[in-house]
Amino acid sequence: MSYRISLLTLILTGLLSVASQAGIVLSPPVQEIDIHRGRASTFTYSASNNGDETETVQFKIMNMDITVDGRPYATDTTYDRGCADWITIEPAEVVLEPLKSTTITGTIDVPRDAEGSYYAMLIVSVNQEEIKMDEGGAGFVVQNQVGVVLMATTKTARSQAILYPDTLMIYPDGEQAERTQNVFGTGASWEIVLPIRNEGNAHTKAKGDLSLWSSAGVRLETVPLVSGQGYILPGRTRNFRAKGSGSLTNGYYVMSFNLRTDEGRTISENMPFSIRDGEVFFNETIDETEELLRAAMPRFRLRQPVLERKLTPGGDSYLAINMQNTSNDTIVLRPQKMEWFIDGNGLSNFDHEFAPHGRSATAWIELIEEEVVLLPKRSVSVKTKIHTPDQELAGEYYAAITFQPDGVDPTMLDNFRGARTQLLILKGPDEGTASGNIDSIYVDKRITDDGPVCDLRFSVFNSGNKYCYVDGKITLEKEIAPGMYDFFNDALVFGGRQTIIMPNSNHGFLLSIPNLPTGKYRAIFRVAYEMDQGAYSTYRVFKM
Repeated sequence: MSYRISLLTLILTGLLSVASQAGIVLSPPVQEIDIHRGRASTFTYSASNNGDETETVQFKIMNMDITVDGRPYATDTTYDRGCADWITIEPAEVVLEPLKSTTITGTIDVPRDAEGSYYAMLIVSVNQEEIKMDEGGAGFVVQNQVGVVLMATTKTARSQAILYPDTLMIYPDGEQAERTQNVFGTGASWEIVLPIRNEGNAHTKAKGDLSLWSSAGVRLETVPLVSGQGYILPGRTRNFRAKGSGSLTNGYYVMSFNLRTDEGRTISENMPFSIRDGEVFFNETIDETEELLRAAMPRFRLRQPVLERKLTPGGDSYLAINMQNTSNDTIVLRPQKMEWFIDGNGLSNFDHEFAPHGRSATAWIELIEEEVVLLPKRSVSVKTKIHTPDQELAGEYYAAITFQPDGVDPTMLDNFRGARTQLLILKGPDEGTASGNIDSIYVDKRITDDGPVCDLRFSVFNSGNKYCYVDGKITLEKEIAPGMYDFFNDALVFGGRQTIIMPNSNHGFLLSIPNLPTGKYRAIFRVAYEMDQGAYSTYRVFKM
């Protein structure tokens, strides 16, 4: 039985400023090793002094916990998922001269009964600066320290994350402070905070989106649900935030959210609420929002939301779509062919006629059944025919079939296609290739109450003929002499298995770097878009 441990760089405002002050940097930013039950395994990393003074560096392992906003912090208290006692570091202290590096070896000894995920934090202190905690235990008083987070997970069927949504919170204009009432601010951008609790024994990563509809059935906005890298630790709650572009007036609304984990699980919910005199009242409805809720809740479940099939040119084949009625009522569904594409924000879109990726298979689909009758709590298999054209097929082609229920306003259904849509990925004999590259890079600088922030905006374009995942990182180097750059801080990561880019399509990203000291920098972008391919890289030079 094997385990995997991830060594993730702790990317916090304080720690970024630490790297520039003390000049101590740990690498690689992400390290994964396989270990075995009851055995000791080793891992190594590099500690570098990028400053101009000789530093005495000490290493200490502590248990780790995390705040609802995803801030890891070291703790002396017992966290039932802490693994600091399993780990030793050699050497525990080194003297690093300027622009020198050394290799540090860590040993992790996993107990035989370990199951799920466990966490620790490796603290690097400079010149015997004492490790300090704030009084609330919310994080470090980071002066001359830098650290990395260790996440160890047993890879067994019993190790899993089980997610549940908690009480929704609404803040005016992105306000972070706790409030006794849920209110919208007048004339400000609304922000919804969705706490997600992990009742399982392993961590997961999640990302998703949140949509708001008015009682008139108009979708007001769909915005990303963001929470840093999206890690949700077992036994802990993580806040996911969605921020709109303006305020909401008095009225009745429906909110719908979808979160997807790296393991392919989905958590979603639809919630009505009203606003009166700036105060929010949950679960209040009128006839119009009741109609919206009927449209939002499909009452049936597709066994496989995404079906992949390999095709033979010039041949016909059949596809079985399996679904189950989850309600106590008989449901009548009418299938409809749709174009399917994923936009630059990673959201699935459906259209009757147009797919911007230019790889549509919708015309190949023949719907055999005009209506599908689902008896209460029963399952059914819907047969669909695929007429594959007699031509050379390379890469992937896409289509979707939406199942429209009777008794619901069809104009309302347009807003809620995703929950009742079968996605199809059809592959030719040549399964094709993906080709990811950086399409554009913009550097913006802004001043906040917490100091200067550098925003890196960029997009990744897939010029291949099959979809791909994007797994990337940005490494910063600072100019130390004209034309000469040196490693500055650990890499910022972006993307992941949830970030899918279709052929001839792009995906936009925004990474913000706080508190960069004045100087000239080179940002190196690396994008891996297939597991068996090398990474694409480019760079951008900018000044702070």
